[in-house]
Amino acid sequence: MKPGLFLFLWILASGVGVAAPDVESNRFVLLSRLTPEKSTLPPGCSISEGRPPLEGLTNRSITMDSKHFFLPDHDLTDTAKTNIQAMYLSAYREKGELGIFAWAFKTETSAKEAHDALLKRRDGVKLWLSERTLVCLWRDIGATDDCFKWFETFVAKQIQAAERAPK
Repeated sequence: MKPGLFLFLWILASGVGVAAPDVESNRFVLLSRLTPEKSTLPPGCSISEGRPPLEGLTNRSITMDSKHFFLPDHDLTDTAKTNIQAMYLSAYREKGELGIFAWAFKTETSAKEAHDALLKRRDGVKLWLSERTLVCLWRDIGATDDCFKWFETFVAKQIQAAERAPK
């Protein structure tokens, strides 16, 4: 992801967010698991707090307000975009920014379509598709490989745990 693109996406996402732990965990199990405890973050990594809240959307939150949903790909069909149920976002700062975007879709088909479209933009991102949920770990220039790898491992473990959770 190019520097500054995150800021653009962050502004697009402005809206009312719900802190991840407060979301009904049965509805969006994976989204609610994507927030690491502050004390477990890798050395030199912190929660990105430098920006003021944007119209109520907080970092490390889930929004279910459809007027604030976005996908960082203009080639997606309206079907995929309108089939989003919830969106999670979090940002962290190390030597550069990195973070997690995740979307819960109404259908596996829409999630797969979004995954395939974002897969074409593999610069600085790692994607996971788990049933109807798409998770995107991204980083700007400067975020170290060690920090990115820590988040890759964290997200993979959360996906495994969510897939094992009772439905």
